[in-house]
Amino acid sequence: MPMMDDAMILALSPNAAQHFPLPPIRRGECPTLSQPMPTGDGLLARLRPVNSALTFSQLAALAEATERFGNGLIEITARGSLQARGLKPETVGDFEAAVLASGVIPTRGLGVETPPLSGLDPDELIDVRPIAAELRGRVAAIEPPLALAAKLAVTLDGGGRFHLGAVTADIRLTAFRDSGGQIRFVVSCGGTAAKARRLAIVEEGQAVDAALHLLIRLHAMGPGARGRDLPDDALSAHYTTRIDLRAIELSTQAPPLLGLHPIEDGGVALGLSFAYVQAQAPALQALAERAKALGIADLRLAPDHGFFALCPSQDVARALQQAAAELGFWTDSADPRRAIALCAGATGCASAYFDTRALADRLAQIAPELLDGSFTLHLSGCAKGCAHPTASVLTLVGASTGYGLVVNGAASASPSAYSAENDIGSAFGRLASMVRDSREDGESAAQCLTRLGARRIASALQLDGT
Repeated sequence: MPMMDDAMILALSPNAAQHFPLPPIRRGECPTLSQPMPTGDGLLARLRPVNSALTFSQLAALAEATERFGNGLIEITARGSLQARGLKPETVGDFEAAVLASGVIPTRGLGVETPPLSGLDPDELIDVRPIAAELRGRVAAIEPPLALAAKLAVTLDGGGRFHLGAVTADIRLTAFRDSGGQIRFVVSCGGTAAKARRLAIVEEGQAVDAALHLLIRLHAMGPGARGRDLPDDALSAHYTTRIDLRAIELSTQAPPLLGLHPIEDGGVALGLSFAYVQAQAPALQALAERAKALGIADLRLAPDHGFFALCPSQDVARALQQAAAELGFWTDSADPRRAIALCAGATGCASAYFDTRALADRLAQIAPELLDGSFTLHLSGCAKGCAHPTASVLTLVGASTGYGLVVNGAASASPSAYSAENDIGSAFGRLASMVRDSREDGESAAQCLTRLGARRIASALQLDGT
Protein backbone atom coordinates (compact mmCIF):
# COMPACT_ATOMS: atom_id res chain seq x y z
CA MET A 1 0.00 0.00 0.00
CA PRO A 2 1.51 3.37 -0.98
CA MET A 3 2.26 5.85 1.81
CA MET A 4 -0.35 8.56 2.24
CA ASP A 5 0.81 12.17 2.14
CA ASP A 6 -0.58 14.86 4.45
CA ALA A 7 -3.30 15.91 2.00
CA MET A 8 -4.59 12.34 1.75
CA ILE A 9 -4.57 11.95 5.53
CA LEU A 10 -6.62 15.14 5.88
CA ALA A 11 -9.07 14.03 3.23
CA LEU A 12 -9.62 10.60 4.76
CA SER A 13 -9.78 11.76 8.38
CA PRO A 14 -13.18 11.14 9.97
CA ASN A 15 -13.05 14.68 11.34
CA ALA A 16 -12.14 16.38 8.08
CA ALA A 17 -15.64 16.75 6.70
CA GLN A 18 -17.14 18.59 9.59
CA HIS A 19 -16.21 21.05 12.30
CA PHE A 20 -18.22 21.38 15.47
CA PRO A 21 -18.14 24.37 17.80
CA LEU A 22 -16.19 23.84 21.00
CA PRO A 23 -18.30 22.40 23.84
CA PRO A 24 -18.45 24.10 27.23
CA ILE A 25 -15.17 23.62 29.05
CA ARG A 26 -14.95 20.67 31.38
CA ARG A 27 -12.62 20.03 34.29
CA GLY A 28 -9.29 18.84 32.93
CA GLU A 29 -9.44 20.90 29.74
CA CYS A 30 -7.57 24.13 29.19
CA PRO A 31 -9.38 27.34 30.18
CA THR A 32 -8.97 30.48 28.08
CA LEU A 33 -9.88 34.15 28.34
CA SER A 34 -13.29 33.66 26.76
CA GLN A 35 -13.91 30.13 28.08
CA PRO A 36 -12.90 30.05 31.75
CA MET A 37 -13.05 27.02 34.02
CA PRO A 38 -15.22 26.75 37.15
CA THR A 39 -13.28 26.39 40.42
CA GLY A 40 -14.06 26.70 44.11
CA ASP A 41 -13.60 30.49 44.03
CA GLY A 42 -15.45 31.23 40.80
CA LEU A 43 -14.28 31.06 37.21
CA LEU A 44 -10.60 30.81 36.27
CA ALA A 45 -9.36 32.34 32.99
CA ARG A 46 -5.97 31.50 31.53
CA LEU A 47 -3.82 33.73 29.34
CA ARG A 48 -0.65 32.78 27.47
CA PRO A 49 0.72 35.74 25.49
CA VAL A 50 2.41 35.02 22.17
CA ASN A 51 6.10 34.25 22.80
CA SER A 52 5.40 34.74 26.54
CA ALA A 53 5.93 38.48 26.08
CA LEU A 54 4.23 41.19 28.14
CA THR A 55 4.94 44.73 29.20
CA PHE A 56 4.69 45.81 32.81
CA SER A 57 1.92 48.19 31.75
CA GLN A 58 -0.03 45.23 30.40
CA LEU A 59 0.63 43.28 33.60
CA ALA A 60 -0.75 46.20 35.63
CA ALA A 61 -3.83 46.34 33.37
CA LEU A 62 -4.37 42.60 33.84
CA ALA A 63 -4.10 43.03 37.60
CA GLU A 64 -6.60 45.90 37.58
CA ALA A 65 -9.04 43.87 35.45
CA THR A 66 -8.71 40.85 37.75
CA GLU A 67 -9.39 43.01 40.79
CA ARG A 68 -12.38 44.65 39.10
CA PHE A 69 -13.99 41.60 37.52
CA GLY A 70 -12.58 38.76 39.68
CA ASN A 71 -11.16 38.37 43.17
CA GLY A 72 -7.81 40.05 42.45
CA LEU A 73 -5.77 36.84 42.59
CA ILE A 74 -3.41 36.01 39.71
CA GLU A 75 -1.25 32.90 39.28
CA ILE A 76 1.63 31.77 37.07
CA THR A 77 1.37 28.16 35.95
CA ALA A 78 4.19 25.63 35.64
CA ARG A 79 4.30 26.31 31.89
CA GLY A 80 4.40 30.08 32.28
CA SER A 81 0.79 31.07 31.65
CA LEU A 82 -1.17 33.60 33.70
CA GLN A 83 -4.42 32.70 35.46
CA ALA A 84 -7.01 35.16 36.79
CA ARG A 85 -9.29 33.82 39.50
CA GLY A 86 -12.70 34.63 40.91
CA LEU A 87 -14.46 35.71 37.71
CA LYS A 88 -18.23 35.44 37.39
CA PRO A 89 -20.26 34.48 34.32
CA GLU A 90 -21.46 38.05 33.94
CA THR A 91 -17.93 39.52 34.15
CA VAL A 92 -16.07 37.20 31.76
CA GLY A 93 -16.78 39.33 28.67
CA ASP A 94 -15.76 42.57 30.37
CA PHE A 95 -12.59 40.96 31.72
CA GLU A 96 -11.57 39.69 28.28
CA ALA A 97 -12.27 43.07 26.71
CA ALA A 98 -10.15 44.86 29.32
CA VAL A 99 -7.23 42.48 28.82
CA LEU A 100 -7.32 42.76 25.04
CA ALA A 101 -7.64 46.55 25.25
CA SER A 102 -4.27 46.63 27.04
CA GLY A 103 -2.60 45.30 23.89
CA VAL A 104 -1.91 41.78 25.11
CA ILE A 105 -1.78 39.30 22.23
CA PRO A 106 -2.98 35.94 23.55
CA THR A 107 -1.98 32.66 21.96
CA ARG A 108 -4.95 31.21 20.13
CA GLY A 109 -5.26 27.78 18.64
CA LEU A 110 -2.25 25.49 18.78
CA GLY A 111 0.10 26.11 21.66
CA VAL A 112 3.65 26.44 20.29
CA GLU A 113 6.01 27.23 23.14
CA THR A 114 9.42 28.86 22.79
CA PRO A 115 12.12 29.51 25.43
CA PRO A 116 11.31 32.56 27.57
CA LEU A 117 14.44 34.46 26.54
CA SER A 118 14.31 33.66 22.82
CA GLY A 119 16.19 36.35 20.91
CA LEU A 120 17.91 37.54 24.09
CA ASP A 121 19.71 34.48 25.47
CA PRO A 122 23.40 34.81 24.49
CA ASP A 123 23.83 31.03 24.58
CA GLU A 124 20.97 30.10 22.25
CA LEU A 125 21.75 28.53 18.87
CA ILE A 126 18.83 30.10 17.04
CA ASP A 127 15.91 32.42 17.71
CA VAL A 128 12.98 30.07 17.05
CA ARG A 129 10.20 32.67 17.28
CA PRO A 130 9.92 33.15 13.49
CA ILE A 131 9.67 29.37 13.04
CA ALA A 132 6.98 29.20 15.73
CA ALA A 133 5.03 32.02 14.06
CA GLU A 134 5.15 30.22 10.70
CA LEU A 135 3.94 26.96 12.28
CA ARG A 136 1.05 28.69 14.06
CA GLY A 137 0.06 30.43 10.84
CA ARG A 138 0.12 27.31 8.72
CA VAL A 139 -1.91 25.35 11.26
CA ALA A 140 -4.44 28.17 11.53
CA ALA A 141 -4.84 28.20 7.74
CA ILE A 142 -5.93 24.57 7.53
CA GLU A 143 -9.63 24.17 6.74
CA PRO A 144 -11.45 22.46 8.31
CA PRO A 145 -9.33 23.02 11.44
CA LEU A 146 -7.30 20.15 12.83
CA ALA A 147 -9.06 18.32 15.65
CA LEU A 148 -6.30 17.97 18.24
CA ALA A 149 -6.22 17.08 21.92
CA ALA A 150 -7.13 20.03 24.14
CA LYS A 151 -3.81 20.09 26.01
CA LEU A 152 -1.57 19.14 23.09
CA ALA A 153 1.68 21.08 23.30
CA VAL A 154 4.50 21.75 20.84
CA THR A 155 7.88 23.13 21.91
CA LEU A 156 10.36 24.82 19.58
CA ASP A 157 13.64 25.09 21.42
CA GLY A 158 16.60 27.10 20.19
CA GLY A 159 18.75 26.15 23.16
CA GLY A 160 20.41 28.64 25.49
CA ARG A 161 20.58 28.69 29.25
CA PHE A 162 16.82 28.79 29.70
CA HIS A 163 15.81 26.10 27.25
CA LEU A 164 12.68 23.96 27.50
CA GLY A 165 14.34 20.63 28.23
CA ALA A 166 12.34 20.05 31.41
CA VAL A 167 8.99 21.01 29.85
CA THR A 168 6.77 18.12 28.78
CA ALA A 169 5.49 18.29 25.21
CA ASP A 170 3.69 16.13 22.69
CA ILE A 171 5.99 17.26 19.88
CA ARG A 172 9.47 18.66 20.49
CA LEU A 173 11.85 20.33 18.04
CA THR A 174 15.21 21.03 19.68
CA ALA A 175 18.10 22.78 17.97
CA PHE A 176 21.65 21.41 17.96
CA ARG A 177 24.80 22.11 15.96
CA ASP A 178 26.15 19.19 13.95
CA SER A 179 29.83 18.39 13.41
CA GLY A 180 29.91 20.64 10.37
CA GLY A 181 28.57 23.63 12.27
CA GLN A 182 25.08 23.50 10.73
CA ILE A 183 22.04 24.01 12.97
CA ARG A 184 19.53 21.19 12.78
CA PHE A 185 16.59 20.05 14.89
CA VAL A 186 15.95 16.81 16.74
CA VAL A 187 12.25 15.97 16.42
CA SER A 188 10.89 13.91 19.30
CA CYS A 189 7.56 13.17 20.91
CA GLY A 190 5.86 12.44 24.20
CA GLY A 191 7.77 13.86 27.17
CA THR A 192 10.67 16.01 28.32
CA ALA A 193 13.99 16.22 26.49
CA ALA A 194 15.30 13.37 28.62
CA LYS A 195 12.34 11.02 28.11
CA ALA A 196 10.80 11.86 24.72
CA ARG A 197 11.19 9.38 21.86
CA ARG A 198 13.43 10.73 19.10
CA LEU A 199 11.89 10.40 15.67
CA ALA A 200 14.13 12.22 13.21
CA ILE A 201 16.67 14.94 12.53
CA VAL A 202 15.61 17.77 10.21
CA GLU A 203 17.25 20.85 8.79
CA GLU A 204 16.18 24.32 9.89
CA GLY A 205 14.08 24.82 6.76
CA GLN A 206 12.28 21.52 7.32
CA ALA A 207 11.22 22.14 10.92
CA VAL A 208 7.76 23.51 10.21
CA ASP A 209 6.94 20.80 7.68
CA ALA A 210 8.02 18.07 10.10
CA ALA A 211 5.93 19.45 12.94
CA LEU A 212 2.95 19.95 10.65
CA HIS A 213 3.19 16.37 9.39
CA LEU A 214 3.06 15.04 12.97
CA LEU A 215 0.11 17.27 13.83
CA ILE A 216 -1.81 15.98 10.84
CA ARG A 217 -1.01 12.40 11.86
CA LEU A 218 -2.41 13.13 15.32
CA HIS A 219 -5.50 14.70 13.78
CA ALA A 220 -6.08 11.56 11.74
CA MET A 221 -5.70 9.41 14.87
CA GLY A 222 -8.54 11.27 16.60
CA PRO A 223 -8.96 14.27 18.94
CA GLY A 224 -7.66 12.33 21.94
CA ALA A 225 -4.34 11.35 20.34
CA ARG A 226 -1.18 12.63 22.03
CA GLY A 227 2.50 12.60 21.15
CA ARG A 228 3.06 9.35 23.02
CA ASP A 229 0.69 7.68 20.52
CA LEU A 230 2.81 8.50 17.46
CA PRO A 231 4.66 5.53 15.94
CA ASP A 232 8.46 5.45 15.91
CA ASP A 233 8.47 5.63 12.10
CA ALA A 234 6.15 8.65 11.91
CA LEU A 235 8.82 10.69 10.10
CA SER A 236 11.35 8.14 8.88
CA ALA A 237 9.97 7.95 5.33
CA HIS A 238 10.06 11.75 4.95
CA TYR A 239 13.34 12.72 6.60
CA THR A 240 16.52 10.66 6.50
CA THR A 241 19.90 11.43 8.02
CA ARG A 242 23.21 9.72 8.67
CA ILE A 243 23.49 11.24 12.13
CA ASP A 244 22.84 8.84 15.00
CA LEU A 245 19.81 10.14 16.90
CA ARG A 246 21.03 8.57 20.13
CA ALA A 247 24.42 10.25 19.95
CA ILE A 248 23.09 13.80 20.10
CA GLU A 249 23.38 15.37 23.55
CA LEU A 250 20.56 17.74 24.50
CA SER A 251 20.30 19.84 27.64
CA THR A 252 17.63 18.49 29.96
CA GLN A 253 17.58 20.88 32.92
CA ALA A 254 17.70 24.68 32.91
CA PRO A 255 19.38 26.59 35.77
CA PRO A 256 17.33 28.15 38.58
CA LEU A 257 15.19 31.00 37.28
CA LEU A 258 15.50 33.37 40.24
CA GLY A 259 18.36 35.84 40.20
CA LEU A 260 20.24 37.98 37.67
CA HIS A 261 21.14 36.60 34.24
CA PRO A 262 23.06 38.38 31.44
CA ILE A 263 21.26 38.82 28.12
CA GLU A 264 22.11 40.39 24.77
CA ASP A 265 23.22 44.03 24.43
CA GLY A 266 24.51 44.22 28.00
CA GLY A 267 21.11 43.81 29.61
CA VAL A 268 20.09 41.67 32.56
CA ALA A 269 17.11 39.36 32.91
CA LEU A 270 15.91 39.42 36.51
CA GLY A 271 14.17 36.18 37.42
CA LEU A 272 11.25 36.57 39.85
CA SER A 273 8.27 34.47 40.89
CA PHE A 274 4.99 34.95 42.68
CA ALA A 275 4.97 33.65 46.25
CA TYR A 276 3.40 30.18 46.05
CA VAL A 277 2.69 30.96 42.36
CA GLN A 278 0.04 33.52 43.40
CA ALA A 279 -0.02 37.32 43.66
CA GLN A 280 -2.64 39.85 44.64
CA ALA A 281 -3.46 42.61 42.17
CA PRO A 282 -2.19 45.51 44.35
CA ALA A 283 1.25 43.88 44.67
CA LEU A 284 1.49 43.41 40.91
CA GLN A 285 0.42 46.98 40.27
CA ALA A 286 3.03 48.23 42.74
CA LEU A 287 5.74 46.13 41.09
CA ALA A 288 4.75 47.47 37.68
CA GLU A 289 4.96 51.04 38.97
CA ARG A 290 8.42 50.41 40.40
CA ALA A 291 9.58 48.84 37.13
CA LYS A 292 8.26 51.81 35.18
CA ALA A 293 10.12 54.22 37.49
CA LEU A 294 13.33 52.27 36.86
CA GLY A 295 12.87 52.38 33.09
CA ILE A 296 11.96 48.68 32.75
CA ALA A 297 9.25 48.06 30.17
CA ASP A 298 9.21 44.40 29.21
CA LEU A 299 8.96 40.99 30.82
CA ARG A 300 8.83 37.38 29.70
CA LEU A 301 6.77 34.70 31.42
CA ALA A 302 8.72 31.51 32.06
CA PRO A 303 8.24 27.87 33.03
CA ASP A 304 8.50 26.91 36.70
CA HIS A 305 5.99 29.57 37.81
CA GLY A 306 8.21 32.58 37.14
CA PHE A 307 9.02 35.50 34.86
CA PHE A 308 11.97 37.59 33.72
CA ALA A 309 12.06 41.38 33.98
CA LEU A 310 14.24 42.67 31.13
CA CYS A 311 16.48 45.27 32.73
CA PRO A 312 18.97 47.60 31.01
CA SER A 313 21.73 47.09 33.61
CA GLN A 314 22.73 45.13 36.66
CA ASP A 315 22.20 48.11 39.00
CA VAL A 316 18.64 48.56 37.74
CA ALA A 317 18.00 44.82 38.08
CA ARG A 318 19.19 44.81 41.69
CA ALA A 319 16.98 47.79 42.51
CA LEU A 320 13.91 46.00 41.13
CA GLN A 321 14.95 42.79 42.88
CA GLN A 322 14.95 44.59 46.24
CA ALA A 323 11.59 46.21 45.53
CA ALA A 324 10.13 42.86 44.49
CA ALA A 325 11.30 41.20 47.71
CA GLU A 326 9.73 43.99 49.76
CA LEU A 327 6.44 43.45 47.91
CA GLY A 328 6.43 39.74 48.73
CA PHE A 329 7.74 38.26 45.48
CA TRP A 330 10.34 35.52 45.61
CA THR A 331 13.85 36.47 44.52
CA ASP A 332 16.06 33.70 46.00
CA SER A 333 16.19 30.17 44.56
CA ALA A 334 17.25 28.86 47.99
CA ASP A 335 14.02 30.01 49.68
CA PRO A 336 12.60 26.89 51.39
CA ARG A 337 9.06 28.00 50.59
CA ARG A 338 9.72 27.15 46.94
CA ALA A 339 9.45 23.47 47.92
CA ILE A 340 5.77 23.91 48.88
CA ALA A 341 2.85 23.60 46.46
CA LEU A 342 -0.49 24.95 47.57
CA CYS A 343 -3.92 25.84 46.28
CA ALA A 344 -5.81 29.08 46.84
CA GLY A 345 -6.90 27.86 50.28
CA ALA A 346 -9.74 29.07 52.46
CA THR A 347 -9.00 32.74 51.69
CA GLY A 348 -9.82 32.19 48.03
CA CYS A 349 -11.77 28.96 47.63
CA ALA A 350 -15.03 27.86 49.22
CA SER A 351 -13.97 24.19 49.05
CA ALA A 352 -10.86 24.63 51.21
CA TYR A 353 -10.74 23.93 54.93
CA PHE A 354 -7.68 26.01 55.88
CA ASP A 355 -5.51 29.00 54.92
CA THR A 356 -2.83 27.26 52.85
CA ARG A 357 -0.52 30.26 52.51
CA ALA A 358 -0.46 30.98 56.24
CA LEU A 359 0.33 27.35 57.02
CA ALA A 360 3.05 27.24 54.36
CA ASP A 361 4.80 30.28 55.85
CA ARG A 362 4.55 28.71 59.30
CA LEU A 363 5.97 25.34 58.25
CA ALA A 364 8.83 26.97 56.32
CA GLN A 365 9.87 28.74 59.53
CA ILE A 366 9.46 25.64 61.69
CA ALA A 367 11.21 23.12 59.43
CA PRO A 368 13.36 24.82 56.73
CA GLU A 369 15.85 21.93 56.66
CA LEU A 370 13.04 19.55 55.75
CA LEU A 371 12.28 21.65 52.66
CA ASP A 372 15.58 21.01 50.89
CA GLY A 373 14.03 20.91 47.41
CA SER A 374 14.23 17.13 47.09
CA PHE A 375 10.43 16.85 47.21
CA THR A 376 7.35 19.02 47.03
CA LEU A 377 5.34 19.42 50.21
CA HIS A 378 1.75 19.65 49.02
CA LEU A 379 -0.77 21.64 51.07
CA SER A 380 -4.24 20.98 49.70
CA GLY A 381 -7.26 22.79 51.08
CA CYS A 382 -9.43 19.80 50.19
CA ALA A 383 -9.08 16.33 48.67
CA LYS A 384 -9.29 17.59 45.07
CA GLY A 385 -5.58 18.45 45.01
CA CYS A 386 -5.86 21.22 42.40
CA ALA A 387 -2.35 22.62 42.92
CA HIS A 388 -0.49 19.31 42.62
CA PRO A 389 -2.60 16.52 41.10
CA THR A 390 0.19 13.93 41.15
CA ALA A 391 1.65 12.09 44.15
CA SER A 392 4.00 13.81 46.57
CA VAL A 393 6.21 12.47 49.33
CA LEU A 394 4.13 14.40 51.86
CA THR A 395 0.68 15.93 51.41
CA LEU A 396 -1.45 17.69 54.01
CA VAL A 397 -5.13 17.62 53.10
CA GLY A 398 -7.74 19.83 54.72
CA ALA A 399 -10.58 18.10 56.56
CA SER A 400 -13.40 19.21 58.85
CA THR A 401 -11.42 17.93 61.85
CA GLY A 402 -8.00 19.30 60.89
CA TYR A 403 -5.50 17.75 58.48
CA GLY A 404 -5.00 14.39 56.83
CA LEU A 405 -1.42 13.29 56.16
CA VAL A 406 -0.82 11.40 52.90
CA VAL A 407 2.61 9.81 52.46
CA ASN A 408 3.79 9.08 48.89
CA GLY A 409 0.38 9.78 47.41
CA ALA A 410 -1.93 12.39 45.97
CA ALA A 411 -4.40 14.52 47.94
CA SER A 412 -7.22 12.20 46.92
CA ALA A 413 -5.56 9.15 48.53
CA SER A 414 -6.54 7.83 51.95
CA PRO A 415 -4.52 9.62 54.67
CA SER A 416 -2.04 7.63 56.73
CA ALA A 417 -2.84 9.74 59.79
CA TYR A 418 -4.76 12.78 61.00
CA SER A 419 -3.78 15.86 62.99
CA ALA A 420 -5.88 18.41 64.82
CA GLU A 421 -5.46 21.94 63.52
CA ASN A 422 -3.64 23.21 66.60
CA ASP A 423 -1.11 20.34 66.58
CA ILE A 424 0.28 20.57 63.07
CA GLY A 425 3.08 23.06 63.81
CA SER A 426 4.61 21.02 66.62
CA ALA A 427 4.06 17.85 64.58
CA PHE A 428 6.16 19.18 61.72
CA GLY A 429 8.83 20.28 64.15
CA ARG A 430 9.05 16.68 65.36
CA LEU A 431 9.16 15.47 61.77
CA ALA A 432 12.07 17.78 60.97
CA SER A 433 13.94 16.53 64.05
CA MET A 434 13.31 12.91 63.07
CA VAL A 435 14.64 13.45 59.55
CA ARG A 436 17.68 15.31 60.85
CA ASP A 437 18.49 12.47 63.27
CA SER A 438 17.72 9.67 60.81
CA ARG A 439 19.44 10.91 57.66
CA GLU A 440 22.24 8.79 56.28
CA ASP A 441 25.29 10.32 54.60
CA GLY A 442 24.34 11.99 51.34
CA GLU A 443 20.64 11.30 51.81
CA SER A 444 18.06 13.91 50.87
CA ALA A 445 14.94 14.64 52.91
CA ALA A 446 12.83 12.85 50.29
CA GLN A 447 15.02 9.74 50.37
CA CYS A 448 14.96 9.69 54.15
CA LEU A 449 11.17 10.07 54.34
CA THR A 450 10.65 7.37 51.73
CA ARG A 451 12.92 4.98 53.61
CA LEU A 452 11.17 5.68 56.93
CA GLY A 453 7.73 5.02 55.47
CA ALA A 454 4.22 6.10 56.42
CA ARG A 455 3.97 4.16 59.69
CA ARG A 456 7.16 5.55 61.22
CA ILE A 457 6.34 9.07 60.06
CA ALA A 458 2.86 8.96 61.62
CA SER A 459 4.27 7.43 64.79
CA ALA A 460 7.05 10.01 65.13
CA LEU A 461 4.57 12.82 64.53
CA GLN A 462 2.39 11.38 67.28
CA LEU A 463 -0.65 11.62 65.02
CA ASP A 464 -3.70 9.45 65.10
CA GLY A 465 -3.21 6.66 62.54
CA THR A 466 -5.97 5.33 60.35
